[in-house]
Parts: sequence; C-alpha cells; structure tokens
Amino acid sequence: MENRLDIVAREGNIEALYYLMKEDAHLLEHFEAVPFVDTPLHVAASAGQVHFAVEIMRLKPSFARKSNQNGYSPIHLAMQNAHTNLVLRLLDIDRDLVRVRGREGKTPLHFAVECGEIDLLAEFLLVCPKSIQDLTIRKETALHVAVKSDKLEALKVLLGWLEHVGKKGVLNWGDDEGNTILHIAAARNQTKMVRLIIDRIDLNAKNSAGLTALDISPEQTQPNSGTLKLMLHRAGALKASALPTVPKLADSLKSKMSWREKWIISDYRKRLYLSNEDRNIILLVAVLFATANYQAALDSFSKGDDDDPSTYFAYYSDGVVRAIFSLVNKIAFLASMVVIYLHLPADCGILRLVLPLVICNYAVMKIYREISFSLMLCVIFFMILCYHSKLAIILHKYVPIFVQKRVMKMKITILDRCSSFHRELVA
Repeated sequence: MENRLDIVAREGNIEALYYLMKEDAHLLEHFEAVPFVDTPLHVAASAGQVHFAVEIMRLKPSFARKSNQNGYSPIHLAMQNAHTNLVLRLLDIDRDLVRVRGREGKTPLHFAVECGEIDLLAEFLLVCPKSIQDLTIRKETALHVAVKSDKLEALKVLLGWLEHVGKKGVLNWGDDEGNTILHIAAARNQTKMVRLIIDRIDLNAKNSAGLTALDISPEQTQPNSGTLKLMLHRAGALKASALPTVPKLADSLKSKMSWREKWIISDYRKRLYLSNEDRNIILLVAVLFATANYQAALDSFSKGDDDDPSTYFAYYSDGVVRAIFSLVNKIAFLASMVVIYLHLPADCGILRLVLPLVICNYAVMKIYREISFSLMLCVIFFMILCYHSKLAIILHKYVPIFVQKRVMKMKITILDRCSSFHRELVA
C-alpha cells in the first residue's frame, strides 16, 4: 500500500490519493506513528508536485515539520531539488516553515544561503524575520554559513536585512568555538568579506581560545594576507595580548560592587520590572513638568498680563532672584527630559526630537548678555543621550570604558535572565 501511495505522490495524482483513502481511512495516520519517515508530502516535494503537496498539507499539516530518515523535511527536499514554486506555496500556508530544523539543525534559510539563492533568501527573511536568529548544531547563524560557504552576495543580503530591521547585534554572535564571522573571514583570508563587515562588527571580539580576528589572520606568506592585516590594523583591530583582561563572570560576582555598579544595576532593575501602567504615569508627569518649565521660561521674559499682576514677578525681579529662578527652571526641565528619555523604548525616533526642544528652552533662558556656556553643556549632554549608540562605537577605543561596559553587560544580562525569578520573590 505504501508503494502505491509513493507512486501516487510522485505523479501528483490527487484522485488516486482519495481512491486509496477509501480503501484505508487511516492511510495517512500510519505515518504519524513513525518518528522519521518519508511521508507523501516528502515524496511530492521531491518530485515538485505542487498541487498534491498543498492537498497533503491541508489534510495533514504536521507532515510539513516531519523529518525523514536523512533528517530532511519536505521544504528541505523541495529546495534540494530546486522546486522554488513549491517552496513558496508551502510558505503561503505556513510561513514558520522557514524555521524548521533539518539535518545538523539547518533551516531552509541556512540552505538558501549555502546554495546562494539570494531571491529565495530575501523571501524567507520577509515572511519570517525571526529566522535570522536560528542556529545550527554548531551555533552557526546564516551569516556564519554565508562566510563559510564563500557566498558574498548572500552575505550582502543578510547584512542589508540586519541594517533594515535594526538587528545588528547578530553580527557579533559567535559559533560553538566563539568565532564571529570576522574571525572566520580573517582565518580564511576572505578579503572582500572582511572589507564588507569590518565597519559593522566588533573588531576585537575574542573567541573561545581568547584570540581576536587579527590573531588568527593568515601569515604574510599567503596571498593577500598583508592586505588583510593592514585593513584590520587601519580599522583599529588589536591582538588579544594588547587588549585589557576582562574579568570572568564568576570573578565579577565574587568582587564587591562599587557604588556606581549598585546605582546602575538598581536603576536598570527598577525600569526592567516596571509595569506599562506605571511607566505611562511617570511619562505623563514628566511631560507635564517639562511643559510647565518650558512655559515658565517663555513667561519670564514677557511683561505679563495687566489683569494678572503675578505674571510680572519674573520680569521685574532683581538679578539674584531671576538667576535663581533660571537655574532651578533649567535643572527641573533637564531632569524631566532625562526621565522621559530613560522611560521611552530604546532607539525610539522621538528621542532625537528632544534636542531642538532643549536648545530652544535654554536659548530663551539666556539673561541679558550671558554667555551660552550652559547651553553648550546641555546640547552636548543630550547629544550623548540621544546618539549614545554611535558614541559607543567611539568609546570602544578607550580601554577602561570598554572593560567597564563588558562587566556591566554581564551583570545586567543576569537580571534579564532572572526576571521571572525576581517577580516570584516580589510576589
């Protein structure tokens, strides 16, 4: 009976399928009991029978995620046999099939990269953006597969996608040996790939052996190795021996926390476990304070309203009173802006609109012919806040800050991973 069904699936004969099902109503159920087997969907996918495959998917959706004895699902087999239309039809039914793991943990996305199918790769990323985070059994991302397979065009597509969706952190992920894509490209002397990623990735990341990309780059005896090393040097890459020693997590936990670490982690923990309702209340109050301070700055230079003598206070007050009023108003406005910044989502575009507002406020607050020193301090402060992601790239060159950031990142990661445990303790 199974041989007849294989023939029907290979020919794509839907009528014959239902004829066989009349003979045995549990015909398709037999495949459910076997963990690894070639289902009719596997056979149809290999043969490129689109309509038959869609009909089987409708009857037995679970077959699409089942692996055969070779470790391949139907969508893997369709890709291996270059049946692109069938692959796309399967994705129309279930877009999460892009994340189905096959042999060695490779997903269809990994296969598309390996084969250099950039159009299919782009389609996979579009229908299932999270697939970029899937790893093989060797902890390889699609980026690792592209570099190891020497697929430059596929790597360009992946880099473009990461830039569009704001997931550049994936670039610094390491495989099971801790190698980033820069390590692999440098070790293989892939100059074009190194040039493509050199300004997007952490140049001095260490692998599990404690080596940087510059450490494992080929010696001068190999072709283009000199060009590769020069490229890495000019970009700011260093050898592991020239980098500071970053404390391990265990050593960091054993050491006593400084007041700075306590303050940062405490503030981060409060914001991490803050409910959306509480966050909205804080933002509302901060916006009201900022609005009041901004209006006060404007009113302080108007002569006031004849019907309301109280509005004359700031304008006709003496210099000392006005200076105190100006200073307090500046501090309150700046504090409100900081609270708004800290409680808005990261990389929120509205944050960059804060800078013109701050400039206007402090320009208005200038008294007579005061020099704009405080204005410049304010502008610099908010440029640091609003554009901190770009500034971080510059700060990476400074060793002490780099070490502190790595240590703090390890400790904050603990809070992220222990969030549910913390909520249980609070409850």
